[in-house]
Formats: sequence, C-alpha cells, structure tokens
Amino acid sequence: MKNKNSRLLNYITVFITGMSVMFLEILGTRIIGPFYGVSLFVWCSLISVTLVALAAGYYIGGIIADKDGNAIPVYLITATAGTFIAIIPVIKEAILTLTNPLGLRMGSLTCSFLLFFIPLTLLGMVGPCIIKLNASRLEKVGLTSGSVFAISTMGSFIGTIALGFFLLPVIGTQNIIYILSGILFILSLNLIIRDIFFVRQKVDASSIIIIIILFLSIIISFGFKKITHSNTTADFNVIYSKESLYGKVKVVDDHRWNVRWLMSDSSAIGGQFLKSSLPIFPLIYILESIRHFNPDANNALLIGLGAGHLPMAMKKHNIVTDVIEIDPEVALAAQKHFNFTPTGKLIVGDARSEIRNLKKKYDFIIHDTFTGGAVPSHLLSVEMLNTLKSLLNNKGIFALAYFGFSEGEKAVAAASVYKTIKSLFPFTKVYVSKEDTDPVDIIFFASMEPLNLQTQQNYKHMNPIAAKVLHNMKDLEKDIPMDIGFLITDDFNPLDSLQEKKAEAYRDNMISLIGRKMLLK
Repeated sequence: MKNKNSRLLNYITVFITGMSVMFLEILGTRIIGPFYGVSLFVWCSLISVTLVALAAGYYIGGIIADKDGNAIPVYLITATAGTFIAIIPVIKEAILTLTNPLGLRMGSLTCSFLLFFIPLTLLGMVGPCIIKLNASRLEKVGLTSGSVFAISTMGSFIGTIALGFFLLPVIGTQNIIYILSGILFILSLNLIIRDIFFVRQKVDASSIIIIIILFLSIIISFGFKKITHSNTTADFNVIYSKESLYGKVKVVDDHRWNVRWLMSDSSAIGGQFLKSSLPIFPLIYILESIRHFNPDANNALLIGLGAGHLPMAMKKHNIVTDVIEIDPEVALAAQKHFNFTPTGKLIVGDARSEIRNLKKKYDFIIHDTFTGGAVPSHLLSVEMLNTLKSLLNNKGIFALAYFGFSEGEKAVAAASVYKTIKSLFPFTKVYVSKEDTDPVDIIFFASMEPLNLQTQQNYKHMNPIAAKVLHNMKDLEKDIPMDIGFLITDDFNPLDSLQEKKAEAYRDNMISLIGRKMLLK
C-alpha cells in the first residue's frame, strides 16, 4: 500500500509539472505581449524555448536518474522551479528593457529564453527521475515511461483548458504565477514528507536548507512585487485594468497631456482628451468622413470598437452602427470610461466567424482592427473582404484603417492591403492621418460606385478637430503604388513578417509616449 501511495504521488508530480509547462508557455504571451505584442514571432519564440528547454530537461533528468538514488531529489527540483517561476514578475521589466534593442524577432526570442528557459528545463527534468523511481523491474520500464509521459501530457492538456478557458480572465497573470509557484512548493513538501515518514528515506539536511532559502526567496519576491507595483504615478493613473482571453485591457489617465488612453496589451486602441472627451486620433475623424461619400446613409457596421468614439460620432448624423468587438473587456471599458453607448447591436466575438451570421445589409462597413501592435492577419484576406463586400448595399462604401509604412520599400504591406481591396472594389481613395509621417494610419475607402467626397457644409457646427481634419482631407490623400504589393489570401498571408519594422517603430513610439513602466503594468 505504501508503495502504491508513493507511486501515486509520483504520478501526481508529473501531472502538475506537465500542467506547469503549459501554464508558463501560455502565460508567456501575457508577460511578453504588453511589450512585444502577441504576434506570430512571440508565439514561435515561446514554443521554441519550451521545446529546447524540455529537451535539455529530459537529457539532464536522465543523467540524474541514472545516478544512485537520484543525485538531486525531485522535491529539490520542483522547489527550485517554483522559485524561478516566482521571480519572473520581478525581473521581467529588466529583461524586456535589456532585449528591446534586439528588435522584434531576436528580442522576443532572447526575452523568452532568459525568462522561461531555466524553470522549463527544471520541469522537464522531473519526468526521467519519476520513471526511474517508478520502474521497479526492467521489463516494466516501457509501461512506466509511457504512463509518466501520458500523465504529464494530460496535465498539460487540462492545464491549457483550465488556464485559457477559465483562470486567466478571473485571476490574472501575476496571481497565477505566484499560485503556480506555491503549488510546486506544496508538492515539494509532500514529497519530503513522503520520503521521511512513508518511504523511510533519508532526506539530506542541505536539501532542506536550500528549500528553506528558496521559500524565503519566493516570499521576498512576492513582497517586493507588491511594494513596487502601483497603478498611480505623478504623471499616470491606471483607472481600469483587466485581463481577458485576448490581452490586458487598461484605461490610463495621462496627466501630462490631459489624455485618457485605452490600451490593449502594447497597443493604444483609443484616446480622448480628459476635458472635452473628444477623440485625439485623426484616424477617427477621417473614418467619420465616410458619411460625406453618401450623405443619405443610415446604417453602418464597425469591426473593432476601440474606445467607441466612431459609433458615437455616427449617431450625431442619425446613423445606427452595429459593432463587432472580440474582447468583452474592451467593450466594457469603452462603456464605463469613454461614454460609449451602443446605437445598434453590440456583438462580442471574432469578426471572421460573426460576420457569417449577419443577414443585414449596410450602407457603410468600417474595418478598424489593425493597431500598431499585433496584427489580426486572418481579418485581412481577399476571402474575408469578399464576405464583407456581400454585406454592403448596392451603393455601400467599405473603409479599412491600417497602420503601416506608406512609402518606399517598407510599404509592401500597405501596398498589398491596397491591392487586395482593389481586387474587389473598382473605385478607391486612400488617405493618411498625418502628412510627412511614417509609419502612419492609412485609411482606404472603396466602393462599387465612384467616390465623391461631398464636404460643402458649415464647419462652424463641427468640433474644431473634426473640422480641421475634414478641411485638410485633400492634402491627406495618398497615392500608394500597388505594383510592389501582392494579393493577400487565407493561403498566403505574411503580414506578420512584413510588419516587423512597423511593430518595432510603434513600440518605440509607445515607450516614448507613456513610458516602459506604464506599458508593462
């Protein structure tokens, strides 16, 4: 019975360590994402580091297991892994700062290595040690090793579902990190108790001393992070912060410029002046000008809510706007802190799937999901845009906002976006949000009918920013050559790699705008 209980605890150990591996891999996107964005590069970096670390862990664990009595006891390995996990929140800012000059690809890869390689390697070491402990007879080694890896993999599976479906939006990344560290330490204590009282195995005093030191390190790490973590500084005040399935959403009041920002990870997806509540991004006013192409329009579909300024602007012109927003926390923040009130349907979900359920036809469809940070590439392909085209009325107008380079060789991405839109709509116009700025917000308008911007009106009845932008629309019109671009399809969509330089420039801009510390809070 004692032997069975001992083996059961060993299997529980590999289950927990398997779960911990996936926890770290997924949490890595939340730790690195606010700085590097949750791009293909970040995911590939984390997966690569995980695989290399596990390979190293399996090899080192095998060497340890072959030594008499396991040279390093399992409880010491799990306790050390828990300690390295606990210090991740403390050192992440320094690591991100250190790796920033390396660029998006090497920066995210190096950062992933420095933050996660050691704890993942330690977790990988556990499996071979448990196989040695559980394999009492040579002819049972195959079954034992298969059972260990199967249980470890099931731990990874359940950990992935639990974290992604339930825990992250409720508990938050930092709390999960410390809980995971605590679980590994509790596991270590159970292994020690098992060895002392049930297996009657001698526990080395030096190992106990090391574990006590490690435990104290976790307590100090937790206390240090609590002391240094503040949502208020002299210049900034985080008035809302919530993690969702898609990222960390924050509302930040910037007292230097009297501006309120809406942040999603590393991207500013909305902003308004604190006193007037007017949007600060010219992009919003250019998108609002879509009504001047068709003054008789009465409904619109907006993909990507942001702070909700555009539906509110459309409401003033008696245009009812349905909205599709993937992140429920963005929708909530827009309603609570940016005075957004739905004028039509507010649909929470991924636009690619939600548009298939729409039966309504629209006068305007506005596609505004491409921030300076992560690029939802699946939302920009000829297949996706063709589905949107089918939802337009006969004289309907499609608008797409895209952040990127508009000139030179770096404009391949924007040229490809333009070429893809042009393949579906014969009539197009292109504007930029600012002159002589690159990268910049690029706004594409497209239709099956000729586009005529009708701006004969009294600007005195408009807010001064909107009036100025509309007055300067001719100067903001841009000619982007399509010859360097390609057609973007579901099968061929390399936007992530094409946007590398843009993403780096945007991150540098965000650091200078709100500071590295506020970006990572």
